[in-house]
Amino acid sequence: MLRGELVSPYPGLYDAPDHWRGLNGSERHLHVLRALSSARPGWVFCQQSAAVAHGILQLAPHALLKPQVLRGPRSHAMRSNDVDWHPTGACESSVASGIPVTDVVRTTFDCLRSLDFCSAMPVADAALAKLGWTAGELFRSFGRFSGYRGVATARRRALLSDARCENGGESMLRARILALGFACPRMQVELADPLNPGQPYRPDCLWLPQGMSEEEFSRMLRVGELLPGSLAGGVAGELDGWEKYMNPQMATGGFDRAVLDERRRESRLTLLGLKFVRFSYAEACSDSYVERMLIAAGVPRLSAPTLDL
Repeated sequence: MLRGELVSPYPGLYDAPDHWRGLNGSERHLHVLRALSSARPGWVFCQQSAAVAHGILQLAPHALLKPQVLRGPRSHAMRSNDVDWHPTGACESSVASGIPVTDVVRTTFDCLRSLDFCSAMPVADAALAKLGWTAGELFRSFGRFSGYRGVATARRRALLSDARCENGGESMLRARILALGFACPRMQVELADPLNPGQPYRPDCLWLPQGMSEEEFSRMLRVGELLPGSLAGGVAGELDGWEKYMNPQMATGGFDRAVLDERRRESRLTLLGLKFVRFSYAEACSDSYVERMLIAAGVPRLSAPTLDL
C-alpha cells in the first residue's frame, strides 16, 4: 500500500511507486525475494517462489504471492502473516535469478503435489521445456521422493505434462480440458497454410476428426497432403490475449497487428475444415464456459469431470 511517496509491498520493504507499477507479478515477487535473501542470507526459497525464480511459473500482472521458505528438516509446514514455511526433506539447493532456491526437480515436485491441477500443470510443462525432458523422465526423477506426502499425485501429474505448451495460459487451458473429461488436445501442431504451403500455422490446441488415426494424420503431414477440407470435423482451440495479460504495456499497434495475424491464420486453417473455439484468458478459467464451448464444437468427451487429477 502507499505510504507517502513509497510503496511497501512487504513489511520493511519499500519501492518507488512508478517503478513498482511498471513490474509484472513475477518481477514484483523476485524483487521481494532478492531483498529478503539479502536480509536473511540463510533462507532458501521453495515451492511457487522457487518456480518463479526458475522461470517456470508466471504470476498474473498484479499478483502478490507470499514468500515460500524452507525450514528445518524435522519441522512441519507452518504459515505466518508474512511467510509460508515448508519442511526441507531431501533437498538440493541452487541459485536462480540470483536467489537461493530448491533445484528445478524438487521445485516442480513440490508444486505438483501441493497446487490444484490447473495451477500445477503450467509449472510441470515449463519444467519439461527448461530441462529438455520427456514426461517420463520427469516422472522418473521423482523417484528420489519416495515416501513423501503427495508423491503419487505428483508422479501422476508428471505423466500428463506437455512441453509443447508455449505459456502458462495454454497449460492451464489444457489442464482444464483434461479435468473436464474431454479428449486431450495436441498442442502447437504445425499445419501448412493450404494457400501457401511454405507458411506454417500452429493452433494452440488441435483435435483430429473422429476416425482419423494418428498414423494417417502423421502421414498427411509428412508428405504434404493437407488439402482444403482434409481435416473436416476436426477442432482447433485458441487462447486469446495471454501475452496481453502478461505484458500490459504491449504497444497498441503491436496488438492490432497480432489480431490481424490471428484472423488471417484462422481463415486459412478454416479452409482445412477445422472448427474453431476461442477463449479469452478469463473464459479459459471457467469450467462451465470451457465445457459448453467444447460440447458445442463436438470435442469428444471421454469421462465425467474430475475434481482434481
